[in-house]
Amino acid sequence: MPVEIQTYPDEPDSVQTVTLGGTQYRVTFTWRDRTASWYADIATVDGTAIALGRRLSPGLTLLYGLQPTGWDGGDVYVFGPDPYQRGDLGAAVRLWYYTAAELDAITTPGASDVRVSL
Repeated sequence: MPVEIQTYPDEPDSVQTVTLGGTQYRVTFTWRDRTASWYADIATVDGTAIALGRRLSPGLTLLYGLQPTGWDGGDVYVFGPDPYQRGDLGAAVRLWYYTAAELDAITTPGASDVRVSL
């Protein structure tokens, strides 16, 4: 079952420890006025970087274009409008983590999902 990552839009910078796919990670959220966007860093709890300075871009994942080592194969999806406002984080803009197995189930059609037209 996907897990929503809790966010705190009232704080321009926040750091939290979250459990994703059974592993704890440190997630940092930062609001940047210059780009009017939220950014995230994901690291292991010992500080090993997984993804740094990633803009929260609705319609994309935090790991888009990356294949980080030390990651379980799941991904964090950003849902919401773009552009967005600072206060939209956690309301209109939400982050959901899907495990690798959940992503496989979404992208792998079952036999009943395959249709052939001639």
